[in-house]
Amino acid sequence: MSEVLACQVEILDGSTVSIDVNKRARAEYLFTEVFRHLGLEETDYFGLQFEDHKHVIHWVDPLKPIRKQMKRGPYNFVFRVKLYPVDPAYLFDDATKYFLSLQVKEDLLDQKLVCSEATRAKLFSYLVQENMVTMMQQSMEPPEFKQKILDQHKTNRGLLPAECDKKFLEMACRLERYGMDMHRVTDIASVNLWIGVTARGLTVYFGEWPHLLALNNFPWVRIAAVNFKNKSLMLEMVSLPEYQYCSS
Repeated sequence: MSEVLACQVEILDGSTVSIDVNKRARAEYLFTEVFRHLGLEETDYFGLQFEDHKHVIHWVDPLKPIRKQMKRGPYNFVFRVKLYPVDPAYLFDDATKYFLSLQVKEDLLDQKLVCSEATRAKLFSYLVQENMVTMMQQSMEPPEFKQKILDQHKTNRGLLPAECDKKFLEMACRLERYGMDMHRVTDIASVNLWIGVTARGLTVYFGEWPHLLALNNFPWVRIAAVNFKNKSLMLEMVSLPEYQYCSS
């Protein structure tokens, strides 16, 4: 039996990296090699995912051996953004900005990032500006919407690719579902809901994907603890201070 796991990692730009990992080594070796190959310095924002035999997506734990997380091959992984920075303007590594931009573009095309039609057209116009017309065509947008994109594109003439990335991320990071990881849940009344997790907190949604209605929001500063037991999720909230009002 081979002592080496032949790992394939799909990168956000569509390329694939092949890395051999000792079957007893922790997954952090795979992380290190991927980050080295991509020239990433701000590595905390990124992670690796795999799909198990039940088609469930998991994040790879770098502190555990791959064989402990994947019982059998093929050992295929996907490189993704795991933690979206609240404000991408504070990133210093150009490689981080580049791969974050690719991830957000993928979220936009997959309708994970939902916004008004006008905002969507403006965001798409930056993709066209970066010679990413193929991505726009793959989104199967109607002709009327594509015309709106081309109209917005005319206002972007002269922008360099790096400037397009900057403007794209500046607009995208202000959207409600930017960097949101969505999970289907059922409440105590058996109503199907969604929970969106971001760096800002948790948001509860109702409706059918992708047209969801936000019901409640729980900022992390208000959450004292998150408990998960017997398939039940419970939040312990921080009590708000009581104010006494005096009449004059």
